[in-house]
Parts: sequence; C-alpha cells; structure tokens
Amino acid sequence: MAWYHVIGVGIFAIVILQNSSKYETKFFDMPEKPPLTGALTPNTKLQNAKILFKSEIHGPESFVWYNGALYSTVENGFIKIINDKIVKKIKVGKSGCSSLPECGRPLGIRHYKNERFIVADCYKGILEVDFETG
Repeated sequence: MAWYHVIGVGIFAIVILQNSSKYETKFFDMPEKPPLTGALTPNTKLQNAKILFKSEIHGPESFVWYNGALYSTVENGFIKIINDKIVKKIKVGKSGCSSLPECGRPLGIRHYKNERFIVADCYKGILEVDFETG
C-alpha cells in the first residue's frame, strides 16, 4: 500500500474519532405493517399472463393501440401486431444499413390519422410513418 493511502486512512480515522462524540443514537421501533386489504390488496391480474414475441422483437420503446391493432417502435423500425401476430414490419433507414446513426432508433410513437403515425427517432428526428404504404 502506498504511503498516501496510509496517510489518507489515518486522517479519515482521526476525523471519525473526533466527530463520534457529537452523535448519539436513538432507538426507533417500526410500527406494525398494515394489513394488505382495500387499496393495499396485492394485484394478481398479470400472474397468468403469457410472454409474446420473446426473442423475436428487441427494444420496444412505445406502443399505440389503434383500431384493434398494436403498433410499436422496435430496435430497428416499427411493427404492427394483430391477434398476437406480427402482420407488418417497417425498417428505418436504407435496406442495407448496419450502424445506429444510419439506421435510426425510433423511440416514441403517437397516432396521427388513419394508418399514419408520428415517431420520435433519436438520430433522424421526427418522422411520419405510414403503415399502409410502408
């Protein structure tokens, strides 16, 4: 151990010992836990939920439920899900892009009108996505 470590630990110990007389501890007893009834009743609605699209979609950030379909931003584009099936995928950027700034990274999505959505992309800015035309 270097000499400055020894000096630092020594100074730290002196400061702690000098200031220890300024503090006094008090006993505190926690109250009993309230019963889990009423508003505190545990929520068990999602205990029997099933996981969809595990290892199929990556990085979903935002979702919109519109007209019986779920629209979402994912790591490299957008998806449309109907009845637990991905029915449409749209990629951001050119077809052969490989890096994030070039491909974009969509984060937030909001419905605009019909099958058109406004998307916030951290690299490309604000985009309009049309799921009818792709």
